[in-house]
Amino acid sequence: MRNNYKGMQAARSGKRSRHSSAGQTCKEKRDIRNSRHFGMGYAILTFFAVFFIMVFAFVLFFKTETVVVNGNEHYSDQEVLEASGLSVGDNLYLFNKYGRIDNMFGKLSYLEEVRIRRKLPGTITIEVVETSARLAVHAESGIWLISPEGKILEEDTSGEQQPGLSNVYGLQLEKAKEGILLDTQNEQGATALCALLEAVSKNHMLEKLGDVDLTAEYDIQFTYDNRFLVSTGMPENLERKMIYLEEMIRKLSVTDVGYIELGGDQLRFIPSEKVPVLNTESKEVEWLGDYDTSRVPTTEETTDPATGEETSAIETDTEMTPSTDPETENTTLPEPETEQESQTEKVPPPALPIG
Repeated sequence: MRNNYKGMQAARSGKRSRHSSAGQTCKEKRDIRNSRHFGMGYAILTFFAVFFIMVFAFVLFFKTETVVVNGNEHYSDQEVLEASGLSVGDNLYLFNKYGRIDNMFGKLSYLEEVRIRRKLPGTITIEVVETSARLAVHAESGIWLISPEGKILEEDTSGEQQPGLSNVYGLQLEKAKEGILLDTQNEQGATALCALLEAVSKNHMLEKLGDVDLTAEYDIQFTYDNRFLVSTGMPENLERKMIYLEEMIRKLSVTDVGYIELGGDQLRFIPSEKVPVLNTESKEVEWLGDYDTSRVPTTEETTDPATGEETSAIETDTEMTPSTDPETENTTLPEPETEQESQTEKVPPPALPIG
């Protein structure tokens, strides 16, 4: 009995020993796993710490030694630098370059594009693209220079005619400010001018654009190619009208000058003996007429047999020759049907469909 009892105790003791051994093994495994996780986390933490220390040292010790400005013509290097706020000695990386670019656009209205580049070890390059003045708007608020994109560049206070600029009349621009676009003026004429600029630019016609009259909201008038005075009618579908204008001019002689109407269903060319110009005071077209002035009918004083009063009558010259149709040769104007119709000194030719 004793032997059996001892055997049972020994067996139980062996089981406890095995259980104890198994328990120690699991704990050791957990400790190993924890040590591995801790080691990996420590390595990652060390990596980031070293990285940030290097970045901090890198940023701290790299100073701007040189600032280079490229592409500027209207502004000097010093003006560009002052607008950017950058200077030698500044940290190469501790500034917001996009904020600096916005500041430059706000201060320098002639800028169209700006890029700021960093180059190690200590160089900052400012690359700019400038626009130029193309129009001089004679507004009630002053004379404003406008870019081809319709941006207000500056007020012209010189009092002199700027060479190479198209003069624009009929705008007020009460809220004009350097650096803003014309279409923000909440003025119908300004919107029409922007549409005209866009239309002529898309059709590569901007170089031939002359003076512009926006006095009448229902009709834009402008001189073109130093040969024509163009009337667009309502300021709509201007891009298509510019295409028609170029097609019409291609069908004319290189010596033709006159008045071109683009409004309505038909295009019309009215020849003139001299180049039409805008009369900015009376807003009327200055031109001599459609025909040879030596053949214009003359006016004579006659006496009305019924009343005995003197009246003016116009002789009808049947040999009067109208201007030549650009598509057909020797086109003649029909004879006037009534005496009343014959009492005008100048009779415009019929519309010339261009298609």
